[in-house]
Amino acid sequence: MDSSTPQAAADSSLTAEQVAQIEATAAEARVRRAPRFAAFVMAGVVIGAIVGIVASLFASAAWNHHSNLGFVTFFTALGFATVGVLAGAVLAVRADRRS
Repeated sequence: MDSSTPQAAADSSLTAEQVAQIEATAAEARVRRAPRFAAFVMAGVVIGAIVGIVASLFASAAWNHHSNLGFVTFFTALGFATVGVLAGAVLAVRADRRS
């Protein structure tokens, strides 16, 4: 280490022998960037619920069936949200394996 680096200036209390020992035992490391699983799962829930709501509204309009529209829309959104959770979790695991 030469004294021109900021780290050398901060570590000026170390002797040359201590610096040599640190440099001999130091190993290069790579920072692992793991995905945040909660973000993937929540994105899956939101996207799945939106797709479920849209699919339910289009299906009810196509079939001219408007009775219990809220009930059908809720459970369709719930089902698609479940699929979205699973898809988000799978994507998170795949992204984790790549990192």
